[in-house]
Amino acid sequence: MDIPKNAFVWPDYVVFLIMLLVCIFIGVYFGFIKTSKNVKDYLIGSQNMAVWPVTISLAVSYISGISFLGFPTEIYIFGIQFYYAILDGFCMGIIGNYIYLPVFMDLRLTSTYEYLELRFDKSLRRLGSILFIVSVMLWLPIVIFVPALALNHVTGINVHIITPIVSAVCIFYTCVGGIRAVIWTDFLQAFLMVSSMVLVLIKATWDLGGLGTVIERNVASGRLEYPDMELSLTKRLTFPVLMFGGTFNVINSGIINQVMMQRYVSLPSLKEAKSVVWLFILAKTIFLGLCAYAGLVIFAAYFNCDPFSTKIVTSKDQLLPLLVIDTLKDFPGASGLFLAGVFSASLSSLSSGLNSLAAVFLEDCFKPIFTKLTPKQEQVIVKTVVFVTGVIIVGLAAIVEKLGQILQLSAALGSISSGPLLGVFTLGILFPRANAKGALYAGFSGLIFMAWICFGAQTMLATGKMHYPIKPVYTDGCTFNITELVSTPQPPDDYDETNVFFLYRITFLLYTAMGTTFTVVFGLIISYLTGFNKIEDVDPLYLAPFLRPKATIDSKSFKENKEQYNEKFDTNIPMPEAVELLDKKIDSNCTEKK
Repeated sequence: MDIPKNAFVWPDYVVFLIMLLVCIFIGVYFGFIKTSKNVKDYLIGSQNMAVWPVTISLAVSYISGISFLGFPTEIYIFGIQFYYAILDGFCMGIIGNYIYLPVFMDLRLTSTYEYLELRFDKSLRRLGSILFIVSVMLWLPIVIFVPALALNHVTGINVHIITPIVSAVCIFYTCVGGIRAVIWTDFLQAFLMVSSMVLVLIKATWDLGGLGTVIERNVASGRLEYPDMELSLTKRLTFPVLMFGGTFNVINSGIINQVMMQRYVSLPSLKEAKSVVWLFILAKTIFLGLCAYAGLVIFAAYFNCDPFSTKIVTSKDQLLPLLVIDTLKDFPGASGLFLAGVFSASLSSLSSGLNSLAAVFLEDCFKPIFTKLTPKQEQVIVKTVVFVTGVIIVGLAAIVEKLGQILQLSAALGSISSGPLLGVFTLGILFPRANAKGALYAGFSGLIFMAWICFGAQTMLATGKMHYPIKPVYTDGCTFNITELVSTPQPPDDYDETNVFFLYRITFLLYTAMGTTFTVVFGLIISYLTGFNKIEDVDPLYLAPFLRPKATIDSKSFKENKEQYNEKFDTNIPMPEAVELLDKKIDSNCTEKK
């Protein structure tokens, strides 16, 4: 049995081409017809975006092409346990909505990392910005390359042709259209992602004989199982670890991350932003549920003839495309819809990343140096950044296959930086006595600590000194001659994982939680040794709402005066501007300026 090459026919290419043309049209519309008024409008939509487009944009930005193909593979190899992490979204909604999000919505910052300068000093802002830029520049080439690589092996499309063409479309509409084009193309791409996945799953389930067959085969193999309630720090996935560690992960990637925060601050008010958080969690849960079910369907379809060990596919990320080709081969255009869905997931992440890079470069790199930029110069800078970084990312994508270790490097870098950054933000928002020295030294120490843990664990896995148990696969039902099987390395009989240093054995799902906790604790210790801040010296707007002095922000008179100002000037200004303008124009004494 051979891998189907050139399985696409002309209707498939037509469907894919229509997707690209619609994306171009959206870019043209927001770039030349309904143009941005200024650079803030270009980057965050002047705070008047609608709830549902932002919700969908958040969901598809969160779910990249890697997730689109990788999550079904995760279920196929390790079983359903990882999907139970969706329940940590409830914790994220509560913590994010009542601790982190109100601070950023009140401040309305274009760059999330500007908060670190406002709360601490410029050194923290530079640290956060540099880590974000480096991590995104390493992550995006993989986002656009991995789907192309996987689809190449089942469609015959040349990776180095399709990747630059598709990326060029994305760079165009992101460059000319700004955040509005990004959000509305995300809206379109979400439809393609969901519809293509639903089409494949319904047809594949029907071909297998129904849902009962899918469930029966996966239960028999141990893939469909109850949550593992064991209290273990070293077991790959358990429910307590998923809930605790997963909460830190989704707060970092779903709230604090610059890519996501830009969408929240594009909304008119905190009320809409809080609603979007819950809707985003719901949308993410539904789509990841489809991906999880896809993993179960893949095993049910190939339960007695594993495609990877029999070399039908050369990479496990090709399992879902293989299912698509086998399932939709009699429906011209359907495979093209799936291809459009997979690349839509990648394009949404790429466009979001480019837009966020432009915001960070402008606010954290150019403005501190060039203090008198005109609005036109700012527009030129952000569009140039989108174009140049987009070209660099496409170039890096072309060499990813020659530098295979960059995949591990990117994953490790994400784990290294996410915890310390979340820890620094948490120090600022929840601990008013934490000072700049404590945050800076703790941030650097957290990076070193997590680099040691992550690279140590990766080394142990690469050398076979650690391994994660996988679910069984079978080849006894193959109807073709198997000349050579791809064997999965098994640990020797005398394998003893306890010989590996304990911190290296801690599950990867706790890395962000570890980095955050280490940074917060160490930051408080350094702050104590170097002299705690005085609470009254910290602007209340930089703290979580429940830590703000009652007489300053939550007073009845402040709310009344803010309402009077909004009514008088026919506007709905954000909180910090309200504080300043109320002092000057309504003679309010509701807040004290430093």
